[in-house]
Amino acid sequence: MYLRIKRHSQTFFITCNPDHTIKYVKEQIALATKDELKADQMRLLLPKKGTVLTDDATIQTLEIKSDTVLHMVSKISDNEWEPVDVFPDPISDKSS
Repeated sequence: MYLRIKRHSQTFFITCNPDHTIKYVKEQIALATKDELKADQMRLLLPKKGTVLTDDATIQTLEIKSDTVLHMVSKISDNEWEPVDVFPDPISDKSS
């Protein structure tokens, strides 16, 4: 399965298994960016609910399906995170 992780105008496609944790997904993003984005400096969220996903939760326990879009934000300072700022995907976000 794979997940789409969106931040600003970037989209990361991460291959994972249902038993992988959110921490694993964040580590894969860090690898993809050559540690430009650090795993411990990012949060993943469910888009419509804005729920912050905890590192130890698995894809399966969160009932996340393949091709799910998650939003990512980065830490700005000790207690501050950047706002969710995701550009619409012209393919999947089309209005009828």
